Amino acid sequence: MRPYPRAVAGEPLSLTFDYRRGQMEFTFRHDPAVAAPTEIFVSNYAYPDGYAVEVSDGEYSVDRERQTLSYHHIPDREVHHVRIIRP
Repeated sequence: MRPYPRAVAGEPLSLTFDYRRGQMEFTFRHDPAVAAPTEIFVSNYAYPDGYAVEVSDGEYSVDRERQTLSYHHIPDREVHHVRIIRP
């Protein structure tokens, strides 16, 4: 099962997933009216050994039990990018 955004703090612009490399890339334009984080479902089945995360700005946290990556972007930037990579 591939990762996917469950809740986006704005407008999704692009989402790609490379099955071979186990890499997901997601870009969105933030909505200033949304204060909640962007949440991405990341299956423990697909990433049994964990995964690395790269974000364009802000901070993120991983909850392996809920299989959720929460991304808190910096509101001063309009477009934000998240990359998940198999180790």
